[in-house]
Amino acid sequence: MFRFIASEDNTHVHVSGINSGKPFRDNIKLDKAGQHVQKHYSSGLYSHIVADKAISVFQFSLTQIGHGDHADPSMITVVPIEQYAFEYTFTTPEYSHGNYSNYFMFIIDSSQTSGLRIDNRSLAGNQVYHKIPETHLVGGYMKISVGTHTVMHNDPTTVFGGILVGKADHESYGFPVGLLLKPINADCLVSQMIEGDKIDNDCDGEIDEEQSDGKDNDGDGQIDEDCICCPFSGPKLPDIFGRR
Repeated sequence: MFRFIASEDNTHVHVSGINSGKPFRDNIKLDKAGQHVQKHYSSGLYSHIVADKAISVFQFSLTQIGHGDHADPSMITVVPIEQYAFEYTFTTPEYSHGNYSNYFMFIIDSSQTSGLRIDNRSLAGNQVYHKIPETHLVGGYMKISVGTHTVMHNDPTTVFGGILVGKADHESYGFPVGLLLKPINADCLVSQMIEGDKIDNDCDGEIDEEQSDGKDNDGDGQIDEDCICCPFSGPKLPDIFGRR
């Protein structure tokens, strides 16, 4: 179940994706600011949501038994792509009667899947990726163990979204594992860069997407204009720690 909430009058929302192998599209109109529309989509849907004005999107899991059982729904805030990060560390919640079955869901550029790491390990060789039509993105999920985990990309300029969900008897949970707390949907002013400042210095909708390597990493004709970090210019490691 998805809820779309408008921030302005006359907002149009387009949902496109793939549902159990078949193309899916839906168009929604929100006439007034604050109005919401709720849609029941299949759990097999991998989709991309675009609106012509700012909206909030929330995903709700349904109850396990039926309409009379209200013990186990959960609500997930759907994070905008502009607030994706390249690394997340999180801990699975505790269940009151044992352990949840925990799953990590992710969305990433289809050309960057090989760089994903969970707890310093590559994803399983049989990991399934679902292409999302009309985008360069793919989505997937994996079952994870109880405890603390770190999911990251080996290229710090590659960002991805992550959601942690879990289920147990009459209980469930779901939440985004993190996000960049940067302003979006606001006027952007080109600014002086400080490496790793988590600011969209060149106003291209991305944050710290370049590396300080003298190359145009994002293909926009500019070099090192919005960098994730600065090159290490100090003494080499053997000079710091001594030779062994």
